[in-house]
Amino acid sequence: MDSFSVNPAALETLASEIRTNDRRIDAALAELKSKVDKLSAAWDGDAKAAYANAQAQWTKSITAMNVLLARISTETTNIQQGYMQQDKASAGRFGA
Repeated sequence: MDSFSVNPAALETLASEIRTNDRRIDAALAELKSKVDKLSAAWDGDAKAAYANAQAQWTKSITAMNVLLARISTETTNIQQGYMQQDKASAGRFGA
């Protein structure tokens, strides 16, 4: 029979790290966008339009990634809390 173990503290740490790194990614992308916006203000013509299209696709992908990271973080916390509740209930069955 296979066994498994769960470390609730590690799950909460993981969820927190995901949230922290998601915020860091957002901050880095905001800084990059600010710099590119300054540069692209001087652009004109097809290159500017091509960049705008690429940026729109990139923004869409990054937004999807952020949604996914938030969901992963939330679900990791939910798993951790569910495990702790079940562990407490199981311990109660043994009089703990």
